[in-house]
Amino acid sequence: MGLHTVAATSDPFTPVLSTVVKPPDVGVPTYHSPPSIVGPVPQVAGPPVSRPVMSIVQSPVMSSTVSGQTPAEQSGLSMNNTLNNSLESPEYAPDRVIVKFKSALGSEKSSLSQVQAEAHAAMGATVIADSKTLGVEGMQVVSVPNSTGTMKAIELYRMNPMVEYAQPDYVYQAYPVEKIHIPVNVNQNAVSYRDSIVQGKVSTPSGGPSPAPSDQNDHPPAPPSSVSAGAISTMNETEGFGYMRLSLEDIAQIQSDYNAAVKVENAPLSTTLGSKSLLSNIQYTPSERNQGNCGNCWVWASTGVIENALTVQNGIKDRLSIQYFDSNYNGGSAITGACNGGWASTFANFHSTSGFKQVIPWSNTNAYYNDRYACSYGCGAQTPASSIATSPNYPITSISTSWISTNGVSQAQAIANIKAQIDANKAVWWAFFLPDSSSWSAFNSFWAYQTESTLWNPDPYNNIAYGSSGGGHAVVIVGYDDTSSDPNQRYWLVLNSWGSNSKRPNGLFRLKMNMDYSGKSSQGYQNHYFSIFNINYGITAQTGSISVSSSPSGAQIWLDGANTGKVTPNTLTSVTATSHTVTVKLTGYTDYSTSVTVPSGGTATVSATLTAVPKGSISISSNPTGAAVYLDSEAKGVTTPTTLSDVPAGTHTIRLTKTGYQDWSQSVSVTSGQTTPVSATMTAVSPGGQVIPNDPSFSSLYGLHNTGQTGGTADADIDAPEAWSYVTGSSDVIVAVVDTGVDYNHPDLAANMIAGYDTRNNDSNPMDDHGHGTHCAGTIGAVGNNGIGVAGVNWNVKIMPLKFLDSSGSGYTSDAIEAFAWGYSRGVRIFSNSWGGSGIDTALQDSISSMPDALFICAAGNSALNTDTNPHSPGSLPNANILTVAATDSRDVLASFSNYGASTVDVAAPGVSIYSTYPGNRYTTMSGTSMATPHVAGVAALLKAANPALTMDQIKTAIMNGVDVKSGLSGKCVTGGRVNAYTSVRAVSQVLAKFYGVPETVVYPLTIRFYDVSEGSVASRTWNFGDGNTSTVQNPVHTFYNPQTYTVTLQVSNGVQGVSSVSNEVGGL
Repeated sequence: MGLHTVAATSDPFTPVLSTVVKPPDVGVPTYHSPPSIVGPVPQVAGPPVSRPVMSIVQSPVMSSTVSGQTPAEQSGLSMNNTLNNSLESPEYAPDRVIVKFKSALGSEKSSLSQVQAEAHAAMGATVIADSKTLGVEGMQVVSVPNSTGTMKAIELYRMNPMVEYAQPDYVYQAYPVEKIHIPVNVNQNAVSYRDSIVQGKVSTPSGGPSPAPSDQNDHPPAPPSSVSAGAISTMNETEGFGYMRLSLEDIAQIQSDYNAAVKVENAPLSTTLGSKSLLSNIQYTPSERNQGNCGNCWVWASTGVIENALTVQNGIKDRLSIQYFDSNYNGGSAITGACNGGWASTFANFHSTSGFKQVIPWSNTNAYYNDRYACSYGCGAQTPASSIATSPNYPITSISTSWISTNGVSQAQAIANIKAQIDANKAVWWAFFLPDSSSWSAFNSFWAYQTESTLWNPDPYNNIAYGSSGGGHAVVIVGYDDTSSDPNQRYWLVLNSWGSNSKRPNGLFRLKMNMDYSGKSSQGYQNHYFSIFNINYGITAQTGSISVSSSPSGAQIWLDGANTGKVTPNTLTSVTATSHTVTVKLTGYTDYSTSVTVPSGGTATVSATLTAVPKGSISISSNPTGAAVYLDSEAKGVTTPTTLSDVPAGTHTIRLTKTGYQDWSQSVSVTSGQTTPVSATMTAVSPGGQVIPNDPSFSSLYGLHNTGQTGGTADADIDAPEAWSYVTGSSDVIVAVVDTGVDYNHPDLAANMIAGYDTRNNDSNPMDDHGHGTHCAGTIGAVGNNGIGVAGVNWNVKIMPLKFLDSSGSGYTSDAIEAFAWGYSRGVRIFSNSWGGSGIDTALQDSISSMPDALFICAAGNSALNTDTNPHSPGSLPNANILTVAATDSRDVLASFSNYGASTVDVAAPGVSIYSTYPGNRYTTMSGTSMATPHVAGVAALLKAANPALTMDQIKTAIMNGVDVKSGLSGKCVTGGRVNAYTSVRAVSQVLAKFYGVPETVVYPLTIRFYDVSEGSVASRTWNFGDGNTSTVQNPVHTFYNPQTYTVTLQVSNGVQGVSSVSNEVGGL
């Protein structure tokens, strides 16, 4: 393996297409023999041999520091010359070596296999994979004796004149997500979010000097002599109500964490209106639910959420102690204690820490809340932790938090996502930020002087600069009511921690549901965050049963919004002893729903009489035919013309979709017992026009279609909708995702998946146990225009998951090579590789060289390095069939983390805050060159779909020639541009010449009007009328004077490489 700097090089000359190229390639031995599957590379026994220094943003495999090679390596020395200097650098499989034997053997040797056998016998090595698996002639992976060790074995193999090279089996990493860092002005007086919130630091319980309070009244204890009893001296108080003061730096970190985190799966959109309240699950006294001047709203909100969970999951309704948390969190510190602000995850981290995996009742000795006036005396906890009785308690077996997607999705989706949690009996933790003291004064006035029936609208405080007097407040959403016909009267029911007053006897307020959930400050920071807690208590739940019957029987039984899998009549057992919603559903009948309270140890009864739903039919036709039919956003799996039967009477929406045509939709009224006809004339999309899919989260995909929706630059995208006017993909094209596997059951991927392989675990189940591969797959080929989730660059494609990276995102050279060979032997010619490490991996280079008719799209890496001088594999390998990708953001600016290289990186593509699929039917946002790479792999597949005759060389050239050149990318990649799918697709799209003529006279001189009806994007045309005359007009009129037969020819071109011509005879005697 050479660790020298390599000048990357020129692609082979491609006829027809003009080429943007690297300088000439270094010669690489090519041995191509289609591999067959033999014994796969087994898992390594023992952990990798690791190096002492590891990069945070990327784990190099062949260099010891983030900056790249040592001076000796940069000077061009080979591995043989720098072996001793670089032994500490690589991370590799222990006692395993990749050996490549020369194919040209001396005459004294009878065969390659004999040479190999003798070499291994001398070493005491065992072959665990050979060229039949790896696809490279002469290559083998061997296990060497532990007593010899990897590096000594390599040295000995290299002494054999028949060995071309020997190297370790290196470790590669999925290029990790890079969080977005927003420049901010730091409030030096604010508590560090990273120290006190993200990490959730926990100190041992503090005995503290403060005496235990003698009673539980609301009067403050006597203040220390050095503090005025009436003073409010802390930054965490305002107008008598506590809230969290966080700096701009902290706000930026929260937003970064939100952007990078996996969100709860988007809920289905629904037009069903209703109301629900979880308030009865929370045991509280309004006047005592008062944080006072302490900024621990986040503790009150978190505790309220898990109080609800205790009732719902275990049938136990109890008020939990706030003071227990305050006094134990960071030892009740006045500087970093609970009164100084925090976050939901901080609360969960604390209760995940040994010694604090429990919550205790408010009624325990000294567990009542005593910090209402804590900030008047320095913000420290007022009750020593040692004085609080911890028995009885409720043990916690697990606790974590999850974000709800509300930012960057539609208002309807945000509402649906929050409602889904309430419907599932989960209270929602909500934090909101107001920018300044004026806005906080307004909210305080709303709280103090408005009634609980008044709705609060936070939207007026958007787009205002967040300043030093700004802050956040956390509360609990315990219900909703959207039954009003006026959207402005629909609301969320919110439980606060500011006590009660004459206007608010229950300590509640109503939040306007019709609000901007993506509201931001003028600096671009989110104003709203919604979370849930995932908690399990280590106690036996109090349970009962529900007996459910219906007329007619056989109806599905749903409990609290979830299908139980049982039908009536039936009895649900082990149901927690609390209030539940039982819904009975039977096709053709109106759903029946009722609330029931389950007694502990007893049985509640539900008896439902179902009402039949009147039905009719819809007859649907379209011009052209063959359009896919959707009824109320549900794909019916049929195309026009068709008739939908058993449609419930009422108003419905019919939508038709067809590639190359604009979606068509219409509202239809269905009458019982009758058929309603629907006839659609669909409008064709001209080549270059925009085709927008109906996937609900498509607006979040700025990389495909950027309207400035994320604050970026309009059209800083790959122009996917314009490319889709030509082609949306093809099931004949296969793309291999060489990664951590793919969740092949994901509903937005399943239809585009084909069988793959797991070379890491040596089985045929390449399920993603990490998440990285599924995210990449979604960008390439999430099913488009299916009414759910997102759309890939290809709506229709075949994705082959080739898993070689494990659950930590790590894998070996040999497993990657085997994955390549496995996919190649099964028809893959496009490989997407969002992983890598520093250095030049000769074995990997050989493997890619053995598949010259395949294209390997590779991530440039996330170390912000120049790979011309700090090469990375596989991206910097000099193979002509590698296309290397840097990352840009929504402004077409090179991402701060992205590697670059004027000769070793080819193109750039969107790679910052990319939204895509994630395992478990979820979606999330990730950043990295890992996210840029599948954009380009998707474009490669789209080009192949547009023109199946293209070679991979031509596809690479079309991608590079089609970029949008950006000044900020000049000198950063070969092309200096960001990929444009439309430009590249247009360049390779086939054109087919077609015409017809209509005579305007029937005798000579014969005049004919010709019509060009060619298919494809015609950039130019030439008519030859066979009489010496020509024309470039689209629909010319021509007169023939002599009675004879003329051959009229039309030649059309797409302006790049596509040319087509057709001839017809006209005239006659």
